[in-house]
Amino acid sequence: MKRYLIIQPKEFGVYFRGDSVFTQINIKEILTNTMTDPSSVSLSIYNPNGVALISDSAMAHTVAGVYDYDYSIPTDACFGVYSIKIETETYDSLSYFNFVVFPWDVNSRVRIISGSVQQNDISDYKLSLLAWNAYGETLGEIYELHEYEYPKCDPVSGEYLNGSNKRFKLYNYPIADSNGDGEVTGYGESSCGADVTMGYMDSTGATQIGKAKVIDSTIGLIELTDIAGNALPQSTKRVWTNYYTQSPTYNQDLMREAVAYLTAHKVMVSFKELGKATLNDLQSNREKEINRFLTRYQEIIEKIGFPMIGSGK
Repeated sequence: MKRYLIIQPKEFGVYFRGDSVFTQINIKEILTNTMTDPSSVSLSIYNPNGVALISDSAMAHTVAGVYDYDYSIPTDACFGVYSIKIETETYDSLSYFNFVVFPWDVNSRVRIISGSVQQNDISDYKLSLLAWNAYGETLGEIYELHEYEYPKCDPVSGEYLNGSNKRFKLYNYPIADSNGDGEVTGYGESSCGADVTMGYMDSTGATQIGKAKVIDSTIGLIELTDIAGNALPQSTKRVWTNYYTQSPTYNQDLMREAVAYLTAHKVMVSFKELGKATLNDLQSNREKEINRFLTRYQEIIEKIGFPMIGSGK
């Protein structure tokens, strides 16, 4: 039985919607350390929510031990970290690689503001992973959480739970894109995850999960149904929603700047050394850079986020 080593010669960078992701691998037989061809090599790609986009597709074979696959990222793709699974026959060998689809070119901005963060310091792929984590942390800082909130009735008809009404109004708005996937959606509405979730207590007192559809995020207008899409019965005892809202001072450009500065901070923390500086200079410079980026990040957060009091903060 042969054992294989699957190698990715070059790490992925950061990608955008509409880009093409070219995956190339080298396969070696571990025992002989020579390039080899298993009986089959297949590739699967999963989006950030674990949804299979490509399943067990054959990879193209060029020369001995070299395989590749070209994947076009849809123009409506979810943002986040994608997984590539590569599997070989003859011996049950699995390898996983990742790439990041980002809403904007955060890597270039991080390299510009940091000055010292170049390609030989940290790869685009590793930088994009840090940036995606920073993106999530930043959204968590600037948005305000509303949990187990009763929705208001349909603002047009005035109906609430009458067995046919599906439209409701949230008390707070605009609804935020809290998961950073590029759109504001409810549970069951999109494969990219939900910004609004809902639950309800049926006539027996049992807790159920329902569907939420965002009709207009700017005014908090939503549609709530059971999981099958039916209007909630009049006998429903209680309905609640969970969502985040933007502050009145939210600004997308500043949010992106905040992500870049937090990413630069994370990069500096992760560095083991800075050039050929002496030990004293290294510690001094490192602390100054870390504090500078984090301070700027906090200044931006104060401008576009909610005050650090009240619900969700």
